[in-house]
Amino acid sequence: MFVAIIFAALAIQAAPATASVGAPSAEPVNGSQSASVQDRDSRNDLDRVVCRRENVVGSNRPQRICHTRREWAAMREAAQDTLNRSERDSVNSLTQ
Repeated sequence: MFVAIIFAALAIQAAPATASVGAPSAEPVNGSQSASVQDRDSRNDLDRVVCRRENVVGSNRPQRICHTRREWAAMREAAQDTLNRSERDSVNSLTQ
């Protein structure tokens, strides 16, 4: 449980750092591009590897951690779900 809370805190802390990475570009979309090309580009964007330097518990030295954008999003969502579930469970235990 403690590890899940630490992971959730790290994921939430790292979330604002990815906002600028996933920001849409200022380039206009070419009207002649087909939907399949645009779908392929969005899939490739999710499969792009993004590395972050994070402080690891028990170490004074930050480590470089690399995952795809899809994996970062899945970890962030899992951490948020864990945090929401623990808050919901703690409230339910107080009301019973």
